[in-house]
Amino acid sequence: MEFLFICFVIFIIVFSIVSSKANKKSQNKYRDYPPVMPQTNQNLNRQMPEYMVKNQITKENPNFSEDNFKRYVEMVYIKYLSSIMKRDPSDVKDLLHEELYSTHENYIDTIRIAKRNIHIENIVVNSIAFLEHKTTNNVETVKVHIKSKMNEYETDDNNMIISGYRSRIVSKDDVLTFQRDYNSLYDKAIICQNCGASLSSIAKSCDYCGTVVKFDDKTNSGWKLCDVTTL
Repeated sequence: MEFLFICFVIFIIVFSIVSSKANKKSQNKYRDYPPVMPQTNQNLNRQMPEYMVKNQITKENPNFSEDNFKRYVEMVYIKYLSSIMKRDPSDVKDLLHEELYSTHENYIDTIRIAKRNIHIENIVVNSIAFLEHKTTNNVETVKVHIKSKMNEYETDDNNMIISGYRSRIVSKDDVLTFQRDYNSLYDKAIICQNCGASLSSIAKSCDYCGTVVKFDDKTNSGWKLCDVTTL
């Protein structure tokens, strides 16, 4: 009996030692691996900080007004949504790029043919942030991230709600892309007032005599909405 008791005690001791080593090995196995982080919107995370985008814009446009531009963005955005509710794209024809206007017009035609009554009311823009700025081949592009809230629902011809709720507030995140063509901004030839040489539409000084170019300031003019992407 004593021999069996001793064997049992030895077995318990050995089992405890083996279990302890296994636990340590298991802990070490995962020690070097970082925790899994929740996924976020990668497109926005890769964007340049807003202050750097604004610095880029003002570097090319010293008189650029952030407040004026953002007010313009808000106006275009609200008119764009309102035209869907009115089923009339003509309100935004002068504010949209030709390709976007064509797409927008076709969408509204589809709504009209289907006799859909989409209501977009009480639009409130909470924030507008610059995401990107670039200039290529005399075409300047600015992307902004706009956050808004509104009431959005759909009714039938009897004004009965078939989708959404009149009282429910919907939050939206959209990326708007605006472009302008320098050539369209300056339809008259720019000539140096000192030597008469022809100059580029975005020239800041004459390449021949060095005279600073003076023309009407249009740093906040000519912008057209060319893309709307909902996040």
